[in-house]
Parts: sequence; structure tokens; C-alpha cells
Amino acid sequence: MELILSIVSQVVITATIAVLSYYYKRMSKKLSEQAKVKDAIVAILQDRIFSAGSAIISKGEVSLKELKNLESLYSVYHSLGGNSTATEIFNRVKSLKISMNKKEET
Repeated sequence: MELILSIVSQVVITATIAVLSYYYKRMSKKLSEQAKVKDAIVAILQDRIFSAGSAIISKGEVSLKELKNLESLYSVYHSLGGNSTATEIFNRVKSLKISMNKKEET
């Protein structure tokens, strides 16, 4: 009887380790994929901030609509751990004179 219990417990332990190992590998893969998606989103946001911000800076002034849009992009970018590249552009845009073009604000 003890031999049977010993064999059953070894089988249960081995099966448990196999199942846990499978789920660990599966979770690791998902976490890796999520990290890549996050990095891609940060890169896209950085590109949008850089493109839109550069265009605004070259105009020399920013509309409220443009500023709100850039703030929206930057807020998410920053919360995802974006670096200082977009921060510099965003700070330059914030320092510009706000234009009051009625046509653009509606």
C-alpha cells in the first residue's frame, strides 16, 4: 500500500510541475508580447508628438485644439514611460503663444 501511495504522490507532483511549467511559459510569452506592444505604442506616440510638435513649432504659435491634442498624446506617452525626446518637443510647444483663430478652434 505504501508503494502505491508513493508512486501516486510522485505522479501527482510530476504532473503538477508539468502543468505549472506550461502555464509559466505561456504567461511569460504573453508578458513578452505585451511589452513589445507597449514599446510599439510608445514609439508611435513619440513619432506623433514629434511630427505634430515640430509642425506647430515651425508655425511659431499653437491653437488650443492643437495644444489639447498634444497634451493628450503626451499624457499617455509619459504614463507608458516615454523618454525625454518627446518631452522636449512638448515643453517647447507649451511655451509658444496660443493663437485665437476662431475657425481652427471649432
